[in-house]
Amino acid sequence: MKQKKSIVAVILFVAIFLMFSFSAQALDGRISYSTTTITTPNGTPVTAYYTTEDYSEEEKANSRRTYEERFPGIEFLADPTPRYNCHSYAWYMSSSTNSYWIESIDAYIDDPTYMVTTTPAEGDIIVYFKPDNVPNHSGVIDEVLSGTSNGVCGDANLYMVVSKWSGNALYRHRGDYCPFVREYTGASTYVKYYHMHVYTYTNIDIYTHTLNCRCMEPMEELHNWVQIGIGALFRCSVCGYRSNFTPATPENVPIETWSQLMAKAAMTNGVTFTLDDIDFCYMNGQYYIVTEYTSDVVITPNVME
Repeated sequence: MKQKKSIVAVILFVAIFLMFSFSAQALDGRISYSTTTITTPNGTPVTAYYTTEDYSEEEKANSRRTYEERFPGIEFLADPTPRYNCHSYAWYMSSSTNSYWIESIDAYIDDPTYMVTTTPAEGDIIVYFKPDNVPNHSGVIDEVLSGTSNGVCGDANLYMVVSKWSGNALYRHRGDYCPFVREYTGASTYVKYYHMHVYTYTNIDIYTHTLNCRCMEPMEELHNWVQIGIGALFRCSVCGYRSNFTPATPENVPIETWSQLMAKAAMTNGVTFTLDDIDFCYMNGQYYIVTEYTSDVVITPNVME
């Protein structure tokens, strides 16, 4: 009888383990999902899945027990849930309130908002790849460690990572120390790191702004003017600077300056220039006199549009 109970206990443990051991991308077949579309920062559509269902408290406890016994020292951050996975946490929303599950990150990897980096920093994304170059797991770098690579999944041991373990809990762990790595019966053999360009804008004036990102030298560039509202109010779609543009006419521009305007060749939309100490902008076939907008000049800096 004791032997029979032992066998039943082993079977139950294996069943619980397998229940929470599906791959990083696969949806939990016991949960009912609906489909929706989200977008990358650059606007590329991505298929996502959502559900209002969740695991029972017993299932959550069993999942935690399984992985925290298997990986002593990992730091528990948030409960197991089928509502979001590792890819969604790393690429879409790094929060335990995330409500989307993403199976494919191809659109994010191809998005120009992101760049591969060999010098990752806190906040960058680590992606674990199978030998066939298929992404198997994603996480967010939480700390850069000192030392040398141990060769397990590249140099992943040099970073502390926060990642969602499929439908299991959200953990903080060393990059090479998780169930997705080949040395721990996972499928991943190497990693890549991705930096998201998060731009801020300084030195904003009537002509230009300075573009800043930690991965590049500051770069001065012209505003990209777009018309907003009614009238001649324009906004730079990149930095948010606003200006009033008065249409240039022979009545409000000296005749010599007007002649120079009329002699100009076709120009690119949004180009700002000066003639005879007057600031002009060319937009949609019209020359405008540029005057600074004095109220709410700069809006909150935004991610690359």
